Amino acid sequence: MFKLYFDAGLREHGFVWAFIIYHDKVIINKQRGYIKDKSVDSNAAEFYALIYGLREAILKGITELQVYGDSQQVIYQVNNLVSTNKKMMLQCKKEVRDLSNKFDVVSFNWVESKDNKVAHRETR
Repeated sequence: MFKLYFDAGLREHGFVWAFIIYHDKVIINKQRGYIKDKSVDSNAAEFYALIYGLREAILKGITELQVYGDSQQVIYQVNNLVSTNKKMMLQCKKEVRDLSNKFDVVSFNWVESKDNKVAHRETR
């Protein structure tokens, strides 16, 4: 099973997002990027990391994916356990749902920060 870990963090000049895709404990892809848009908050930055990771998994032809992130808000929103009325969050959630439909199997799981160290390290 393929696994995707994602994270984002605020740095001096904006947010840094990152994701890592594993297969059998071997990293097959990792990427990071920057968000300088001042309207983006930490939850949106986490969503960006998730969206970019899902897109890359789709490009790689992955059909079964377990997703892990340490943002409870993002994981809970994707799993419909909490709601939001923020326009940006609703747009991000819709994109995640649309991308999710391209997988045969996908799950979204919350992990503690200590279990998301590699993705977190990529945001430094």
